[in-house]
This record gives sequence, C-alpha cells and structure tokens, in this order.
Amino acid sequence: MSKSFNQVYVHIIFHVGSGAFIRSDNEAELYSYISGISKNLFCHIMAINGTGNHIHLLVSLSQKISVANFVSKVKSNSSKWMKKYDDKFSWQRGYGAFSVSASVCQKVKRYIEKQKAHHEKISYQDELQSFLDNYHFS
Repeated sequence: MSKSFNQVYVHIIFHVGSGAFIRSDNEAELYSYISGISKNLFCHIMAINGTGNHIHLLVSLSQKISVANFVSKVKSNSSKWMKKYDDKFSWQRGYGAFSVSASVCQKVKRYIEKQKAHHEKISYQDELQSFLDNYHFS
C-alpha cells in the first residue's frame, strides 16, 4: 500500500487532582483550550464534556501520536493553563482510554454530551468501574 490510513477512535477519561475542581464558569473555555491542543497534535475532539471532577473526550487520533503521548500533552498543557484560575489545579496521574468502533461513535458522543445528567444518578467511581468491567480489566 503506497499510503498510510488511520482511523482510531478513543474514549478518554481523566480526573482532577486532590482538592482541584473544574468550575462551571471556566469549563467551556477549558474544553475549547483542550480542543486547540488536540488540533495542534493533528487529532480531532469529537466530543468533550464532564463534571467538576473529571472529563471525557472522544478523540480521533492522528497516526503521528500514541494515546499515552496525547493524554500527557493534553493534561500537562491544560493543567498549566488552568492554573490561572486555581494555582493548585492538577490532573490525577492516571487515565482511562477505551477503544471505540466507528459504528458506535455517535452513541459514545451522546453519552459524553449527557455527562452532567448521567452523574446525577451514578458516581464517577461507579462509572469508572463499569468501564473497567466492560473492557475486562480485573
């Protein structure tokens, strides 16, 4: 094959650090900033949303970057940017990254868009455990 083709969709979840919080008055600006970081990495954010303590991203990854490198760059740059609102802001070290088939991207996108309503019924910990169970992490 003379060209390389890449279509990789990943649902990424990460949590804020201890004592930090994403405020509703800067949430949209944060999501826009993260989308800009993604664009600079030749990736496309298809959906982004969350609550005060965590965010979800549905990303179409470029062939030029690994999931780990993408998450590292998004978290480090957005954390530095968020310090203008809270000098103690940070993200927790870990993250969840779950592969998504093209056939269910719209379903995942809707799930991410409804995060606030979703978390009125289920905690972040229970949500994460559900992902780990569904993806067979022990």
